[in-house]
Amino acid sequence: MSKSICLACVIYTIDGKEPKDNLYLNIFYQWLAMVIKNGGLTTNDILHFHIDTKTLEYLDNTHTILPNLLQKLVCPFKIHTIEPPKTPLEGMMHKYDFSEYEQDVYIYSDIDVLVVKPFATLCNKLIENTLYVVKGVSLDHQFYSEGFPPELPVSKDLPGFNASIFIITSKALRDSFFNRINELCDYSTTYKWVEQPYFNRVIYEIPKDTVSVNIHLLTGYVSFNCQAILPTTVFYDLAGETSNGLSHLTKMSDSICLFLVENLH
Repeated sequence: MSKSICLACVIYTIDGKEPKDNLYLNIFYQWLAMVIKNGGLTTNDILHFHIDTKTLEYLDNTHTILPNLLQKLVCPFKIHTIEPPKTPLEGMMHKYDFSEYEQDVYIYSDIDVLVVKPFATLCNKLIENTLYVVKGVSLDHQFYSEGFPPELPVSKDLPGFNASIFIITSKALRDSFFNRINELCDYSTTYKWVEQPYFNRVIYEIPKDTVSVNIHLLTGYVSFNCQAILPTTVFYDLAGETSNGLSHLTKMSDSICLFLVENLH
């Protein structure tokens, strides 16, 4: 039997900005459309949307494509409301909120990640009580290790990990992982890649004799900007500069156009 999935994402508008001008809402619609079309979700799964109150009010009172998309969603969904964040760090830290779920697998995905194949392609290979993360470039890149304390190793010979996608197969592990990231986060920091150094620091802190951290399996199912889509790819990560909505929207739109053309042949 396929493992059931709780899929989570975060959508927010910075406090003081208008949701009508937030290009990340259009990115969110594209992300959700690809999840619906390609993710293979069933009635046993659930989507968790973490949305700030001002953006949610806008969505509730404005004609958008969102209701049409949600009608096509096979699984239930739940909206977790957050306060409008004052900074991107405050916004992105909501990916580590302690939402309740009953499914077997917890998947977090940034909304600039296109889902191009069913989740079951990967999820049926997962084992219990394991954190699955995606390798990026080396740990010495500031994206991953900015602000690391001296006692933790930082080396070009160690991998850094992207916080845009991760999978956890135990609720207790998810909660302990999230708890440590929340403990570490200093909201006065202005790291180049927002909360990603905290994400990496916790991965390197985890005692590997008690918790399994798999850095290979999920990595094999992810392709990145400018990379060819592999036969195994489930997630196509269109990462870029945080808060650059136009750049992300352009990459998402261009990639979806290419996928549509390929599907026609």
